[in-house]
Amino acid sequence: MKKRVLILSLLLMTSLKAESFDEFMTSMNEDYKEFTTQMDKDFAKALGKKWKEYDTTVKPSYNSPKPVVPPPPPPPKEKETDKTPQVVIVVINPPQERVPETPKPPSVPNGYAQLSFDFYSQNIQLVYNKQLRYRLNSFDNRAISEYWLRLSNVEIGNLLNQIKAYKRVLNLNDWHLYLLVKKIGNSIFQNSQNSKLLSWFLLNKLGYDVKIGYGTQSLYLMVGVEQQLRGLPYSIIGQRHYYNFEKVRNVLTYPLSFGNTRLLNLADNRVPYLKRDIETRLLSFEEQGREYRINIPYNKNMIDIYNNYPSLDWEYYFKQPISPITKAKMFRQLKEIMQGMTEYEAVNFLLHLTQKGFKYETDGEQFGRERSLFFEESLNYPYNDCEDRSIFFGKLVKELLGLNIVALHYPGHLATAVEFKSNVRGESISYQNRRYVVCDPTYIGANIGQAMPDFRGSKDVKVIPINY
Repeated sequence: MKKRVLILSLLLMTSLKAESFDEFMTSMNEDYKEFTTQMDKDFAKALGKKWKEYDTTVKPSYNSPKPVVPPPPPPPKEKETDKTPQVVIVVINPPQERVPETPKPPSVPNGYAQLSFDFYSQNIQLVYNKQLRYRLNSFDNRAISEYWLRLSNVEIGNLLNQIKAYKRVLNLNDWHLYLLVKKIGNSIFQNSQNSKLLSWFLLNKLGYDVKIGYGTQSLYLMVGVEQQLRGLPYSIIGQRHYYNFEKVRNVLTYPLSFGNTRLLNLADNRVPYLKRDIETRLLSFEEQGREYRINIPYNKNMIDIYNNYPSLDWEYYFKQPISPITKAKMFRQLKEIMQGMTEYEAVNFLLHLTQKGFKYETDGEQFGRERSLFFEESLNYPYNDCEDRSIFFGKLVKELLGLNIVALHYPGHLATAVEFKSNVRGESISYQNRRYVVCDPTYIGANIGQAMPDFRGSKDVKVIPINY
């Protein structure tokens, strides 16, 4: 590093008459290669030292008992005098058709091979160095140290640039890229243990802090993530959380991270550009003697990628953007229906849409495990439960009407509360000097301000702010 700084200083101080700019850049590149080679050697040396088993912890899933059947609807009450202003509905323009680009694969020189596979219906074509096919037959710290040293002498810049190009043109976030790199490893090694080694190597070279661990002759990726995930074992190493997505404990790994690698950021909630596989969900319900039918398109490829997300805290499900095609077509239909409604009428309409448009079933009944759904996932599955309805309803209120919301976490239940622009009667909660009125999309038939009987006036509630 000091050598590079010295050379750069000399360049600025003199004309370097004896050396052309191209020669200077070649010298700089060689010096950088020397630096990275030394960094690889140091890391390989650290890998060769004794590994240890780190304590594992699991942040529990949201698995407290939920109502198997929602409570019966509340008795009708006198119609409230509606003094709320007329609602202002956000205008959503139809999205332009965006066809995912496919980076043109480079030519295949000697010593390289072509790789082709589908990534959520998007065809991926890559060229990679055949030396990346190097296999280990046994796994321990010394063998993995030698593996790193061997692969660090293989040309991989070409492949890394191709991966980065796909990340850019498909609008992938860190989690999507992690899935893509795993698919590359699995495609080269047909899902063997060596696919994990290659994925680990590539992810580190792409700048992500991912460790490899081993136990009973099996390898495990230990992925550094910024956010805390639920239901997965993790180890804290140097104040960072590393998750084992295979849910295996008793894994040996190393303390050092490679270079300045960073944690995966799962709060980066961009929507990837995937090929469209459009399906339509009909939400129908009756409101004040009139039947409403709303057809909502969604991209099945998005459902498939959401299905591979780890379990996050609820706030991230609220913040995940709705795909443009779903948002534009759904919001346009809702705007036509709700035009001229007051704020109270509009929120109550969306509340009843969510209550009556879906069938209720707990995650345990539908999936056999606790699982929260993103907005579009509620359109795909036949049932949803309390947190899914709160997410669905909350996003409609915030993004269609522009009103502030919070989530209310009661024991075994999640509801939503809305901040109105004028006074609305009913069960409410104060948070940061703002008044939020309870709106429960699981209390079927309830209006704004009506909480389930078990939670009326409850102090045992956690307010989850939803800010985005």
